[in-house]
Amino acid sequence: MILANKPVGVVAVGAFRNGGQKMTIEQIQAAMLCFGRIAVGGNAPAFQGATVLSTKDDISADTLGLETAKKLGAHLAEIVLRLGT
Repeated sequence: MILANKPVGVVAVGAFRNGGQKMTIEQIQAAMLCFGRIAVGGNAPAFQGATVLSTKDDISADTLGLETAKKLGAHLAEIVLRLGT
């Protein structure tokens, strides 16, 4: 498979802090595992992936959510470099 053995990180955006983003991340990761992908989470507090809060179609005020996205991106880049993919 073309997607197999390649790392993937997931970012989910919701209208509320606890608006189902983690469940969405879990479902996307499960689907990616079916394709042989390597699911990558971030570091605390982004253990599974990045969860971002959107108010009025704008995420810029969500400093915690953006920090989880940065941590996820950094960890994903680290894994990509380790795997050489």
